[in-house]
Amino acid sequence: MHYLMFSHCESGIDVIFINGENGWRNAYGYLPGELYYNIPFFLAMSVLYAVVVLVWWGLVLYFRSDGVLSVHDHIGLVALLALCEVVLWFLYYQAYNNTGLRDTGLLTTAVISSCIKRTSTRILILVVCMGYGVVRPTLGDSTMKVMVFGGLYCVFTTVLDVVKALSHEDDISRVLSIPVMVLDSIFYCWAFVSLRGVFAQLAEHKETMKLNLYRKFLAVVAVCLLLSLAWVLFQMYFLWSHSEGEHYRIESNEGAQLPLELWQYLWVFDAYWDVQSFVILLTIMVLWKPSSFFIFYGAVNVHEMGPYDVIGPA
Repeated sequence: MHYLMFSHCESGIDVIFINGENGWRNAYGYLPGELYYNIPFFLAMSVLYAVVVLVWWGLVLYFRSDGVLSVHDHIGLVALLALCEVVLWFLYYQAYNNTGLRDTGLLTTAVISSCIKRTSTRILILVVCMGYGVVRPTLGDSTMKVMVFGGLYCVFTTVLDVVKALSHEDDISRVLSIPVMVLDSIFYCWAFVSLRGVFAQLAEHKETMKLNLYRKFLAVVAVCLLLSLAWVLFQMYFLWSHSEGEHYRIESNEGAQLPLELWQYLWVFDAYWDVQSFVILLTIMVLWKPSSFFIFYGAVNVHEMGPYDVIGPA
C-alpha cells in the first residue's frame, strides 16, 4: 500500500494546485502486491502442464499402433488448452510487472483461453461420465446436445469474464452470471445422471474392470466436490471473521473480497480452482492413460448395441 503526501509551509493559502505525474514501483516490479504471487503460481502451473502434456502425447504416439481411442486425443487436446491458458496468464502478469501497464489484448486473450479451456474441460468430464470410449463407442444422438451445450457455455462464460476483466459494472456482471449458473447446474445434473446410468449398465452386464475404473473416477470427483464445498465455507467464514472495522478492501478475479491488510492471501482464493481443475484432469489422464491393455476397454461386445449398451471385451 502506497501513500502520496504533500505539505507546504505557506500560511494563508487555502487551495494549492499541483500538476505532474507520479509512478509507483515495488522492489520486484510494477505489479500490485496482491497480484504478485500469481507470477510464481502460473509459472509453476505452466511447468506442471508442460510435463503432463509431453508425457501424455508421448504415450499416445507410443501406443498409437495398438489402437489408441479417440477419447485419448480429446484428453490431450484439453491438456494443451490448459497449458496455453496458464502460459498466457503468466505472460500477462509478467508483462504487467515489467511495464506497469495492463496489456488489454493479452488480458482478453488470456480470459478467452480460460473460457475455452473451462468449456473443453466440462465437455470432457461430461463425455467421460456418459461412458464415451469405454462404455460407448460413440455418443450417438447425444453428440449434437453436447456440442450445443459447449457452444452456449463458451459464449456466455466468455462474455461474462471479458466484462468482468475489462469493466467494473457489477450490475451487468450479475445479469450475465445468471445464464452461466443455469448452464453449470445443467452440467452437474447431466454428468451425475449419465454417470448413474453408466454404473447401472456396467453392473447389469457384470463389467467388473470398467466398473472399478468408474468407481475410482467417481471417488476423486466426490472428494473434489467436498473440498470445493469446504473451501467455499472456509472463504465465507474467513471473510466474515475479518469483516469488522475494515473500510478498505481488495477484490480477487472471482469476486472474493479481503481486508486490505490481508492482501498477501488474495491470490490463494483464485488459485484453488486452478489447482482443482488440474487435479481432475490429471485423474482422468491417469485412469484413462493409453496402454496396450486399455484398448480392451473399447472392444465391442458381439451382442447388438443399443444407444446405451455397454462395450466390453470381444
